[in-house]
Formats: sequence, structure tokens, C-alpha cells
Amino acid sequence: MTTATLTHEHIRAGIEAYPAEWISSVVRIEDPDRGPVPFRLWPAQREALAAFLSHRLVIVLKARQLGLTWLTLVYAVWRMLTRPGYRVTVLSRGQEEAREVIRRAQYVLRWLPSWCVVHGRARRGVPGWDGTTERVTIEHPSGEVSVMQAFAASPDAGRSFTSSLVIIDEWAFQQYADDIWSAAYPTINRPDGGQVIGISTGRIGTLFERVWQDAQAGRNGFRPLFLPWHAHPGRDSAWYEATKRDLPQTYRAEYPSTPEEAFTVGEGAAFAEWDPLIH
Repeated sequence: MTTATLTHEHIRAGIEAYPAEWISSVVRIEDPDRGPVPFRLWPAQREALAAFLSHRLVIVLKARQLGLTWLTLVYAVWRMLTRPGYRVTVLSRGQEEAREVIRRAQYVLRWLPSWCVVHGRARRGVPGWDGTTERVTIEHPSGEVSVMQAFAASPDAGRSFTSSLVIIDEWAFQQYADDIWSAAYPTINRPDGGQVIGISTGRIGTLFERVWQDAQAGRNGFRPLFLPWHAHPGRDSAWYEATKRDLPQTYRAEYPSTPEEAFTVGEGAAFAEWDPLIH
């Protein structure tokens, strides 16, 4: 059976059954230097995707520039393509960050093959996507619509929308984090579904740190996942030593080797010369 003779139901079932293979084979993301590039998942990204697929609540503590925002958005697009009526709420640090999230989601959709999705209205049994600077919609052949909306951090962000998935991007750096969590969690707190993915680098004295510590201790329902600096296959010890020289005060926070490093230095440290190995 060729792609041309497959029904949308067959295609959707195949995409839903093999998300990692679908991502690696057809998804393209934006490289600042090379433009659209295939999203070849690293082992750490595959581990994160497996956590997204298996757990209702996931908190990711990570080093900088590991592609986790791209991965989380691609996961959300995959859900929107395979589940008519799926609703995604993204909570970002500010308005510009919220618009960037939506731009990235549209970038992913724009580069998907036409047997997955087309721009505009659904046609010939294939879903159609459209969007604004703050919203992405996918119209399914059945007429149902999946929606992604992004909001800047505010005390009531996301309160009015019942969500299938809430993504909290750079959670440790969001103003009103406690208010946002109190408003957002009830929108997914249903016995039969609802998911939260919170991702961030570390920052001392934040709600993100408290949720992470409680997750590690088993005091909440979150699955904790840590991605160190060397999760990127292109980074080696020479790269790390050069980074330490260039960022002597903040390299542990920005590129931690352990969860403890992520929360012991950087913003919030009392003294720049503080060293956990000495003090």
C-alpha cells in the first residue's frame, strides 16, 4: 500500500504508534546557521520523549541549549496531529518568548510532509494548520480542531482554558510562578487525563527548585528528569573546560554536571567564590 492510497486514519495510527521514528524521519527544526535540519534525536532527547509518553507530570532540569524546548513543542504538535480536539497551553516568561514558542510550532508544521498536514483548511483527508502570533490550530478531517496557545507569565495565565497539556517553559525564571501553578494545574487535573511538562535550567529559591526537590524525594507526582551538559553529543571535556574559563561564575548553573550543581551557584549564590567542594 502506497502513501497515496492510505487513509488519514491509517497515517494517524502510524504516526501515533511510532513517535520517535516519526520525529527522526520527517520533523525538521530550525538551526540558526543552517536553516531547517532533520530532528535526529539524541539518546537524552529520546529519554525525555519516553518520559513525556509515560508520565502525566514531568519536570526537566537541564543544562542550556539541549533542544528540550524544540522537543517539547514537537511532542505537542504530535499530540495535536494524532488527537482531534487536543488543547495545548504554553506558559512562557514574557510576551516575546510566548510568540517565539508559537513561531517555532508553526515552523515545525510548515516543514512537515503534505501527507501529515497541509497549510490552510483540511483537505483530501489530511489535517490543515493555521496560526497567528499567539495561537496554532490544526483542523482534522472530522472537523474537530486541536489548538496550541501561548501566554506570557501573569498570575492568571492559562486559568480560563481547559488543557490537555500544559508546558511551562523556563519555569525557574517565571514571575508569579506560584500563582501561575495554582491557576494552571486545575486546568489539567482530571481523573482521565491532562499532562504537565515543566522545563528549566536551575535557579535557587524558586518554585521550580521546590517542585524538583519534592519530585526527587517522591513527595509529589512529578517524574524528575535531569539532562547534564554532556547530554549533547557534540560536547566533550575540552568544550567544558573552555566554557568554565569563559563563564567562571555561572558555568555550574548554566551547564551543570549534577542536579546539585544546578541549584548551588549562579543567580542566588551569596558569593561568587563559593565552591561546594570547599565550603
